[in-house]
Amino acid sequence: MGLKSSAIGKEAYGIVSCPYCKSLLIADTGYRSKSCFHCGKRFQLNDRPVLGSGRNAREARELLSKMKAQADQR
Repeated sequence: MGLKSSAIGKEAYGIVSCPYCKSLLIADTGYRSKSCFHCGKRFQLNDRPVLGSGRNAREARELLSKMKAQADQR
């Protein structure tokens, strides 16, 4: 099983950070691992905290955009 379903309920996509470069990424909850688009390294999803989640890819992408915008303001 991928991301812990108890952490995100029935959400299909979770937002996690890459443990290597700290980039925020959208991860499909059905998978166990993910490759980072920024640094190219693969990591286990069940080891990462879920920072946000969405019912579908569009919802997760909108949330990720908001999270990145907030991070840029700091």
